[in-house]
Formats: sequence, structure tokens, C-alpha cells
Amino acid sequence: MLGWRNASPAERALVDAVQVARDEGYSWTAIGVALGGISKQAAQQRFS
Repeated sequence: MLGWRNASPAERALVDAVQVARDEGYSWTAIGVALGGISKQAAQQRFS
């Protein structure tokens, strides 16, 4: 994930959690819901 090297510790933890969720097979839709109801497209764009 380019651009995350200078992220705050909290943002880095969120990025890491999303990556774990993706590795475990969670869909972008499920991740978007967990992030407060953002669309799957928004989640994918932010964390891809």
C-alpha cells in the first residue's frame, strides 16, 4: 500500500486491520459496513 509509510499509528493500525480482513476473505462490502457504512467502492479505493 503506497503512501501509508507516513501514516499515524492509528491509521497504520486501521490499514493493517483491513489487510488482515481481506486476507481472511472478508468482502469490501463487509469492510465498508464495519467502517461505518461506507460503500465497497470507497473502502476499496481507500485501502487498495
